[in-house]
Amino acid sequence: MKKEFLDALNLIFSGLTAVGTVGAVALALYFSRQDSEPKLKITARYYRTYLHSMDYIIVIGTNIGKQSVSILRYRWYRGFLKKKVAYQNATRNIMDASFAPGEQIKENLPLNDFLIDANPLFPISTSKSIAKIQLHFLKIKVELTTGHTFKAKIHSSLNQKILDRYFSDGLVNNINKENK
Repeated sequence: MKKEFLDALNLIFSGLTAVGTVGAVALALYFSRQDSEPKLKITARYYRTYLHSMDYIIVIGTNIGKQSVSILRYRWYRGFLKKKVAYQNATRNIMDASFAPGEQIKENLPLNDFLIDANPLFPISTSKSIAKIQLHFLKIKVELTTGHTFKAKIHSSLNQKILDRYFSDGLVNNINKENK
């Protein structure tokens, strides 16, 4: 009985050792893959140059990964289930430039260009209260040349400025007149 007990105990410990070894290898592979993936932190804020009196959206991308990345384009979208999309290409030639781990890239996108490109995001008959709700779901998505995408909500200062420019400056009325 003692030998049978020791054999059973040996079998259990051998099985646990095999499971632990497989788990350790799987975990090591998982963590090694995580280090090779690009990682980007994105923020989109409102920015005004007082020298030229221009309004911009400043998109800041920080490379928090361990490999260099290159940005292909910016993509704006809104919606919870049914997404509406507007594209905006980069304003300077950053497609050839890559930025190393730890570096930041800042892109100034003119707010007027965004409002023109963002027409698909806001239906023409939208009221200001509905647009405020829609802006709550507005996000920026940055596409890299590797095919990876990163997204972030836009800053509240940019939300407010978009509302002000879109409705107070009469852009909605101008768009309505053009489409009639």
